[in-house]
Amino acid sequence: AGGKTEASMFPLLSQLIDYPPLGVGIVYVAPIKALLNNQSERLGLYTEMIGLKRFVWHGDTDTYARRKFRKEPVELLMTTPESLEVMLVSPQVDEYKLFRDLRAVVIDEIHALAGTDRGAHLMSVIERLARVSRHDLQRVGLSATVGNPDAILAWLQGTSARGGRVVDPPKQPARRQLLIVHRPDLPQLATDAARMAKGQKSL
Repeated sequence: AGGKTEASMFPLLSQLIDYPPLGVGIVYVAPIKALLNNQSERLGLYTEMIGLKRFVWHGDTDTYARRKFRKEPVELLMTTPESLEVMLVSPQVDEYKLFRDLRAVVIDEIHALAGTDRGAHLMSVIERLARVSRHDLQRVGLSATVGNPDAILAWLQGTSARGGRVVDPPKQPARRQLLIVHRPDLPQLATDAARMAKGQKSL
């Protein structure tokens, strides 16, 4: 599961370096604000390193910041499904200015949205973005816990003419260890066990 965000975002961000967008180039969608804020720090660091900018738009984003973004959009927009929908129906938002050169939409933890009412609303919003953009949007779904990846892939593709595929890297088998420690002193045994188990899955 580790590194799926970087594995998806790095190639997309690299494309924006080679072909700078007129407005937003990538929309990143997270199902909850906590994940959005967490990923914002990571992706903000990456974009800064390569001379790009990111903007986070959710319910707590202040009016001044939103106004500035509408006037001067940046390459990466990070938002939630509901905030993205509100943005597109707002009379203050010029969707063509923001999204006419949009290249990709990335949906994190897609299993939390696929097959739900929230997911259906999000797909309708993505289809609207697809009509606004001059590109056939690349749609990327991220998850570590999908039981039906092919069905979710078909759901995510929507009206896109792009080919799609499930990327499921091989899993490294976990290395198991059995440690037997004898300590007559029970408190010392507890201390040693805690030290050896630190940072590990243990029983």
